[in-house]
Parts: sequence; structure tokens; C-alpha cells
Amino acid sequence: MTGIIAYKKFVDNGNTNRESENFQQFLFQNIDFSLSESPISFFRSDFREVKVDHVKFKCNEFERADFTDSYISNSLFQEVHFGTDFINVYFHNVTFNESLFETCTFLRCIFESCKFDSGHIVDSTVQNCSFIDCLFDNIVFKENTFDDIEFEKSSFNNINLANMTAKDFRFRNCNYNKLVIDPDYIGSYLIDGEFFDDVRFEYRGHVIELFEEKENIIEGLVNLWRKSNRFYELFNLLILLRKVKNTNEDLSKVFSALVKQLGKVNHPSVRSYNILGIIKALTFYSEGNYITTSEYISLTSQLEKEINFDVDFNAFGQLKAFAAYYESKLIEEPQRGANITARAVFSIKEYGDNLKIFKEWLSEIEKYILSERIIAGDRLYKIISVEKGSIIVTILGSLSFFLLLIRQVATLKSKIERERSQNSFLSLTYKDLSKQFESVTSVKEKSEIVRIYKDIAGMEKLERVDNRMSQISNKVGLMEETIKKLDIHI
Repeated sequence: MTGIIAYKKFVDNGNTNRESENFQQFLFQNIDFSLSESPISFFRSDFREVKVDHVKFKCNEFERADFTDSYISNSLFQEVHFGTDFINVYFHNVTFNESLFETCTFLRCIFESCKFDSGHIVDSTVQNCSFIDCLFDNIVFKENTFDDIEFEKSSFNNINLANMTAKDFRFRNCNYNKLVIDPDYIGSYLIDGEFFDDVRFEYRGHVIELFEEKENIIEGLVNLWRKSNRFYELFNLLILLRKVKNTNEDLSKVFSALVKQLGKVNHPSVRSYNILGIIKALTFYSEGNYITTSEYISLTSQLEKEINFDVDFNAFGQLKAFAAYYESKLIEEPQRGANITARAVFSIKEYGDNLKIFKEWLSEIEKYILSERIIAGDRLYKIISVEKGSIIVTILGSLSFFLLLIRQVATLKSKIERERSQNSFLSLTYKDLSKQFESVTSVKEKSEIVRIYKDIAGMEKLERVDNRMSQISNKVGLMEETIKKLDIHI
């Protein structure tokens, strides 16, 4: 979304059949649907780019409805049935009480300060989502697929995730009471904070003690993962075991053996998944001080010796892998990267102004690096050739220049996602304010609006901020979209 949306306000006309309606860019605000004589059905309705604020739903039907690019806040869903697709939806201070999620899809959604209480999530897919300061209390999970999920400062009470696919989770400072998981997925979990003392494991229908030697569960998992080329999970398990045993056991020897085995894998997607997974784990645990900086540098050095980084990554996946290793070399001596020369070959889609925008992007980053005195020098890169076809651009430059380019892209993406979610409601409030301000004529009424919202100028500024964020987002998206292949050589 770009700029301010002219929302249409939803009006409850008493009709309980609101099926297959187009509610795109509607505002649902200060509504209590529980007061309706019969539950209202929103079956097959379209909720793209809606704003829902201070709304109470009860026994409503949302089967085959769609929520895309929407904002839902300060609301209650009581005994509601969802068979719904949620794509890029931001939930803030929302409670789902005794509700049923059935065959739902959640993609790139953020839940902040939300509560899931005494409901069911069944046969649903949740991917690339974040749960921040959320509570899961007595929720039944069954036959779902959860993948690439971040839980931060969230709480779990009486939750069983062993009856579903639940992989690639990141837990940051969460609380657990009667959380049950399948040990087969534990290798894909990055964990910061207490975990194993409060979590139970269910294996083949039985609750087990994962680290009891008589169970031989760990040995079985290690053998299974090794045969399945799940080297990333094996490495992660090494770190988790060291954490459980509270030792400083040397990881290098076992890690070296794993990496050598990984180097023999020929399938490019298996190799890239494992390499990026290992780098992701190294970064996660170094940030949490579970591995030291010296260990980080030593282990990434071993990885670099055995692995060819020209493996079949997508462009930015390869950049991340490349950067993770070489950035570790610059931890103690940032200037060193200015003296290491790298050659990068970019393949860019040949249409419109893509080449021009790409060159401007490189120039902007160079100016930023030099102005902030991050690296001394006059020029950090030069374009040494441009070939037609799909446009092939070969660049010779400072290694640190490429690393900071990567870091800036990642930082901007994170900043855009965070600030957009934080500013969205304020921007929408500004839109509501503008309509009210334009609709009244008396000075007294206008003054009252100013008093309530305190600062019109500040609200107006949000629109400019939102537009600027859109421009940055478009540029970051263009960089990812246009660069289809990348090769880097030292």
C-alpha cells in the first residue's frame, strides 16, 4: 500500500447474510456484532486492505474469506469459524477465544500482543510469521504445517505441537508451561533463553525424556539426520546439547566432520539449505552469546574451506552466505575489508530504468560509506564492463563495500517492515482526522479535533513518512527482483 487509503465505513444494516461481498478498503470500527439477533456470515467475502479496530465478533462465519494487506487491532473474535487466507496482515491486541481455524493460510503476518484462548487450529498453513508478546492457552493444534516462525517474549500453556509439522522456529525469551513438541524438529529450532527444563517431547505417541541416555533418542536422531543430509540440524543440536550440559565443549572437530560430509552433497538445493541454515544458527547463537566471537570466526573459516559459495543460491541467499563468512573476518579490523578486492557479476533484468537505478543504488551506498567514514578511501568500486542480453554488470571493488551493501539491504528491509507496522495505525488515524477536519465548518469544531489529535502537522508528516517508506521499499524490492544471479570472487 502506498499513501493514505480513503476508507469506506462499514455500516451494519441488520442483514445477517453478508456473503460474497467486496469489503476492500473498508473501515470496521467500534462495532459489536455479538448484539446481532443471528450471527452474520461473511462467507467468501473480500477483506483486502481493511482496517478493523475495536470490533467484537461472535459466532461469525469467515470460511473462504480473504484478508490481504490489512490491519486488525483491539478486537475480539469469539467462537468464530475461519477457513480464511491471511496474507500480510498485522494483528495488534487481538483475542481469539474458542475460535476454529480450519484450512487457513497465514503468510507474512505479524501478531503483537495477541491471545489465542481455548480454540482449534486444524489443517492450516502458517509460514514466515512473527508472534511477539503473544499467549497460546489451551489451543489444539492438529495436522498443520508451521514453517519459518519467530516467537518473541511469548507464552505457551498446555500446547501440543507434536501432531503437526512444526519446523524452522526461533524462540526468543519465551515462557513454557506444558509445551509438547516432536523431537524430530528440534534440530531446526533456534532457541534463546530457557527451554528444555519446561518443554516435553512426544515420540511415537509417548512423552519421553529427550536427554536420558537409556532412551537413545538423541543417537537415533543423529543417525536419521545424517542419513537424510540434515547437517544444519545436526550442528544446531550440537549447540543445544552443549547448552543443556552447560559445558564449553569444543565444537570444531565434530563441526569439521559435518562440513566435510556436506561438501560431498551434490544436490544444490540441499547444499544451499544446509549452508544457510548453519550460517543462520552461527549468527543467532553468536548474538545470544552461546558461542564466542572466536568460535564464530573459527567455524565459519572451516565452512569456507570446505564449501563452494557458488552453489546454486538465489542472488541474495548467496550474498548472505558470502557475507556471513567474510564479515566475521572484519569484526576486529573493519578497515581490512577495504584492502581486499572482490569481483562481483550481477545479472539484471533488461527493461525500463533498471540499470540506471542499479547504478544509482551503488553510488548512494558508496557515498554513505565514505561520508560516515566507515571505510577510508576515494572510490570503493568501479564498473568494469556492461554486457547486453540480460544485462551483465561486472564490478570490481572493496570487499567491505559489498558487505555493507548487503547489510544495508537487510537493515532497510527490517526497518521498513517494523516502521510500516508501527506507523500504519497512526497513518490511518491521520486519514480519519483529515476527513473529520474537512467535513466541519465551525472554528470550535475544528479546534476540538485539533485538541483530540493534538498535532495535525505531526499527523500530516506521517503521510510523507509513509510515502518515503514506500519509495525505499520499492527500491529494495527492485534490487531483489532485478538481480537474478550473482557470482562473487576474491
